[in-house]
Amino acid sequence: DAVKAMESFHRDVYSEDSRARARLRLVLTSSMAAVRATNQTPLNGKYYTYRDWNTLSKLDVENWGSCYQWSKAESEKKAWEMIQSCNNRWKKEQQQSNINAETILEMVALCPSFVFGPPPPLPSSLKNDKIRIRENNSSSYSLTLVNQWLRGNSQVQSRLCADVRDVALAHVAAGTMDLTTVATTDDGDFDPMERRYILSTEKRLSS
Repeated sequence: DAVKAMESFHRDVYSEDSRARARLRLVLTSSMAAVRATNQTPLNGKYYTYRDWNTLSKLDVENWGSCYQWSKAESEKKAWEMIQSCNNRWKKEQQQSNINAETILEMVALCPSFVFGPPPPLPSSLKNDKIRIRENNSSSYSLTLVNQWLRGNSQVQSRLCADVRDVALAHVAAGTMDLTTVATTDDGDFDPMERRYILSTEKRLSS
């Protein structure tokens, strides 16, 4: 589903008239799972950076976790490929039409680890039923997991994590930051992967 969502986004953007656009930016909520698989060693041997990709997770009907991690890595890779595809197409169209204004589709990928934090407030009409609603109908895996820990229904786990409020602020920053200062490669070329940001505690929180 994650990969299909990126393909749908590409079709929507690709079908638009590029002449009506100037500079667009996609802030992609990726995942730490796109950066590394379980027990995958960082490229530099010490810590993960924007250069790391999950290369170990596979589609496996017997392993839900591996499938989830694979989907995160593949959907982000697909997003980067589609951004390049759109930009190449628009550049070609602009050259053929002698259009001076340059159309650019930018992307920033945010890769949070396990996201915890307070849920959004419920509408006032539902506040009387908030306990029942959150216990029985929550679509948040993190809320469900914490609820299980508090009730003793599952073992408390030590995890890398990110506060949902920090993740929200990171999305705002990613949508407004100046990307012209993003570093280039050693050869002086622009490196779009510099626009991948890991959002996480540096160490696992003690259970």
